[in-house]
Amino acid sequence: MQAFVKRERTYGAVELMEIEEPQVAPGQVKISIKATALCGSDLHAFEYPNGYEFMQVPVVLGHEYSGIVAEVGAGVTRLKPGDRVMGESNQYCGSCANCHQSRTNICENNKMTGLHTNGGIAEYICVS
Repeated sequence: MQAFVKRERTYGAVELMEIEEPQVAPGQVKISIKATALCGSDLHAFEYPNGYEFMQVPVVLGHEYSGIVAEVGAGVTRLKPGDRVMGESNQYCGSCANCHQSRTNICENNKMTGLHTNGGIAEYICVS
């Protein structure tokens, strides 16, 4: 599938490239991406300024996306193929003190889609 990938920890180093299509795992949904917005975080990922050393590379960029559920993994009951969805960029752990106080936006173990894990500037994404 086609995806927009940050290849290296340096200015630029992004490329539209062919990568393996993700496979849905238990507890995940596979989304056929229909739209992805560009955000300041994507610009920072491109520029790779100080403070972005946490980025995983290579990584598919894009954390603001929407699409249609293409497939559901084992155990998924709240969504079905054909459902329209939008992505949640903040992947919280659910077990830290902040998560237990419903402050998932400041999770101590936060992962960001499109920076820590593959994002939505692609044909498909699999998410929990």
